Order: sequence, then C-alpha cells, then structure tokens
Amino acid sequence: MLVSLYVLAALVVLLAVGGIFAIRRILRLRTAAPRYEPTNREASLALPVGACLYRVNGAQFLGAALAAVAAMRSSHTDTFDVLIMDVSRVASVDEGDFIALEDALGALRRRGKQVILAGPFPYPPALFERLAKDGVRLSQSLRDAIEWAQRVTAHAAASARSAR
Repeated sequence: MLVSLYVLAALVVLLAVGGIFAIRRILRLRTAAPRYEPTNREASLALPVGACLYRVNGAQFLGAALAAVAAMRSSHTDTFDVLIMDVSRVASVDEGDFIALEDALGALRRRGKQVILAGPFPYPPALFERLAKDGVRLSQSLRDAIEWAQRVTAHAAASARSAR
C-alpha cells in the first residue's frame, strides 16, 4: 500500500514537471523573435506595378491567416497579378492555420494570380513544400520574391503589348 502511494506521488510529480516543460516549449515557439529582418537594400526595393505585398506579422499565424483569407476572397476588383506573402516574421504554423492559408492561396490561383511566399519559413517548413506542388513559388527572402515578381510582371506586360 505504501509503495503504491510512492509510485502514485512520483507519477504526479513527473507529469507536473513534464507539463511545465511542454508549456515552456510552446511559449518559446509562440514568442520567438523574428528570425529575419530585411536589410536596407531589401526594404528599399520597390514593388513592380501589378504586384502586391502582404506581410504576416506575429508569432501566431491563425489570426493573420484568417484575415488574409477574408481579404483575398472579398477582393474581386483587385489590380494585382502577383501576390507576395512575407511569412518571415511568423514563428510557427499549425495544421488549421495551414489549411486556411492553402484555401486562400488556392482561390487566388484559380483567379489566375501568381503567388510567392517569402521566407524563411515558419516551423514546420515541410508544410510549405505542399504549396509548391500547387504552383505557389517559395522564396527564401523578400528580395528574391520581389525580383521574381519583377520578372513575372515584366513578362506579362510584354505579352500584353505584343497581343495588341
């Protein structure tokens, strides 16, 4: 009887300590400092005509993803051809957030928009590889994303001029 009480007490202490470590880990992920700050050169890069930049700022992705979904679905009179979504300041993404993002970007792709995600990408980065299979371009920096958007919009403008 006494041994089972010791075992029970040890299990309670073990679960409490494990819970504390798990909570600390979750809080560390959610409050992580941004892993990437644009350099002066990147901050000075101008977006080309026909490109739109959407920055997701925050440790949690859910609120930003839902706001992006609402904004993108309601914007049928948009004037951009290329959307650059900067996710470099997001620490982590869960599956629910990712599904909301996937839906929003899928709706844009169906409307003929080019989509570029600029990283470095939040934890877990393997989720974002699924988007690349759906035609979303993954870029490791905002500078690279803007340069790619410049090439795409220049090509689209040249194609429009030659079609006239």
